[in-house]
Amino acid sequence: MNSLTSLLDNATISQWQPATDLTSTTKPEDYQAIAPVELWVYCQNQLFIYHFDSQQYLESQISHWFPNYDLKTLIPQYIDQRIL
Repeated sequence: MNSLTSLLDNATISQWQPATDLTSTTKPEDYQAIAPVELWVYCQNQLFIYHFDSQQYLESQISHWFPNYDLKTLIPQYIDQRIL
């Protein structure tokens, strides 16, 4: 079993539901003050990966932490399997 699968198997995952309160929507800009190097946002069955470049978040297709995995495909598939 690879490390990503192990990590996901041990995670508690629930499907994200759109918020009716628009102030609770997650945006990369909301994290600029604490500036994590990488930010994942899962919204409407899609994973968005952002990298902080010391000034702003830029969307990316790959993760710094898991560069050999297609997380934008794998995470939504995994969540769909766990919910069904």
